Amino acid sequence: MSNLCTQTGDDALAARKEKISGYRFLPSTDNRIVHFQGKYILIVNQETGDQKTFEENIADSTPYTVPAGFTCYIRDATVSFEPQKD
Repeated sequence: MSNLCTQTGDDALAARKEKISGYRFLPSTDNRIVHFQGKYILIVNQETGDQKTFEENIADSTPYTVPAGFTCYIRDATVSFEPQKD
């Protein structure tokens, strides 16, 4: 039985592909990998202004590192997250 209380981003954060029109994934205390396919991705540390990634119009699922403390903005995309293995 599906959970009717899931929020946008819940499936993606649980390592399941999720199609999202637009969302801001808040920083984590751990490094993560986001698998992204879509129109827009921005990975930035809002405290320092450090921009890790800015890409547009990615046709194939591509992995990007999201360092601890970085916010990930996406638009019109299919995404999933996984912990970064050291």
